[in-house]
Amino acid sequence: IDTFPGSEHFAVGTDRCDVLLLKPKNKEPDQPAKGKVPPRADAYVDILVKGHQADLDGLDAHPEKPDIFASTCQSGHVYIWDARSKQELGFGSLNGLRASCCAFRACDGKRLAVGTLEGSVAIFKESDDPQNGWSGKLKRLRHAKSEPRPGANPRNPPAICIEDSMQAISELRYSPDQRTLAVASHDQFIWLYNAESDEYERLARWVGHSG
Repeated sequence: IDTFPGSEHFAVGTDRCDVLLLKPKNKEPDQPAKGKVPPRADAYVDILVKGHQADLDGLDAHPEKPDIFASTCQSGHVYIWDARSKQELGFGSLNGLRASCCAFRACDGKRLAVGTLEGSVAIFKESDDPQNGWSGKLKRLRHAKSEPRPGANPRNPPAICIEDSMQAISELRYSPDQRTLAVASHDQFIWLYNAESDEYERLARWVGHSG
């Protein structure tokens, strides 16, 4: 915690790696009546730095919007940011998996692939509403044509999660024509997936790297 000399503002660091700027609304809040619970001190709060809670290993810029970028960390959180307004646009979770890298789809940036230390790849999608874009909670892309598991809700098909590798994903990239997703893993393989129509079927596995 620290103050700004000559002002009433002070900065506070949190255990979530955030830095907050607090601006008190009232110097002397009203005293509560006897027997009443005193009110909390009112203050305007600005988030100066929104932080991840673990090692940040994934970062990628939007291919069309120069101010938009994504970041991922080993706490399993995925963020979309606006560098111009310094605001968080979207947030997603990997449900316990530790993110290691991320990549927007080339050309339009409407998909975000996220690799994990557990060897899987999750696919997130931009909002269907062009006015919202990536705002709000990030949505895991789902197989529209998948057969639901017994007892599963047929209106809620399973989320796409590529799980061919047995080791951490070190890098992934979409091809310039958006048709293929390439995934590199620590087991020295490169996996190619069909990204057309959001099917993500495995096309090939390349071998030959030795380190």
